[in-house]
Amino acid sequence: MAIFISYSHADKEFVDRLSIQLVRERASIWLDRWELNVGDSLVQRVQQAIEGAGALLVVLSKTSVESEWCKKELTAGLVRELEGKKVIVLPVLLEVCTIPLFLRDKLCADFRNDYDEGLRHLLKGLARFINDTRGNIPGPDANVDWAVDWKLVDNGIHFTITMVQQVKDVPYTVLLQVEVEGNTVLRDRYVRYEERGLDWLYRQVIIELLRDAAVENDLRLLLRDPQPATRRIAFADKRTGMEARVAVVGRILGQDQGSDVLLDIAHDFSAVLMSMREHARPPSDTELATAKALAAEFAPS
Repeated sequence: MAIFISYSHADKEFVDRLSIQLVRERASIWLDRWELNVGDSLVQRVQQAIEGAGALLVVLSKTSVESEWCKKELTAGLVRELEGKKVIVLPVLLEVCTIPLFLRDKLCADFRNDYDEGLRHLLKGLARFINDTRGNIPGPDANVDWAVDWKLVDNGIHFTITMVQQVKDVPYTVLLQVEVEGNTVLRDRYVRYEERGLDWLYRQVIIELLRDAAVENDLRLLLRDPQPATRRIAFADKRTGMEARVAVVGRILGQDQGSDVLLDIAHDFSAVLMSMREHARPPSDTELATAKALAAEFAPS
């Protein structure tokens, strides 16, 4: 989800510095001077951006607290926060000023004396929006917590995907663990992306490959208490030489309800991929061009 920055243009030098730093941390930023074009409806575009934002950063300065436009953006953000619409309002204190009443009970990221310290506190508050290796997937019937871990090994790369499904109104949860053993080609491609600072993008590629393999193999898991269930598949791309072995293990935790649970693993991979993409900003044109060049390096001759 995007992070909307509300500020006074008198503070644009600070805001530009902060925005660039957040982009380097892979945050998706909505900044009016970056997003608006000539002819755009200012009110409509800003309203749409706030409605779709995950967080609203309010840069507090003597100028911004007096700005009627900033007050409107803050009001819109606070209304969405009170309505439980996921947006989180985070105050960023640039200088001594009169903090708006409804922000006084919130801890500020204080940039007045130490920029680095203020940034550290801000990144901590934004972690839920910029961490693309773990997250939560809310749903009408269940919420899913997930995490992705990886490590390079001598003969390849090892990925672990862990998911915990918390079903609403029932006294049990479902644990799903996926172990992926990729070959040296998969590892070498990951290393090349990592060298270019695009490892986050390649992790999405790997999850997408897993989803496609799950669809092709109709990968479903039927859980019956009390034993865990396991399925194994393999996928290979003859064109690129990428290969991986996949082991999927699931089990029910909590009270025995006397019923079975059927897991659609392709659906679960799709949900994780969507969540990863929501947490990470979209790649820039330059990054896309770099990824395309890297893909060409591994294309068969």
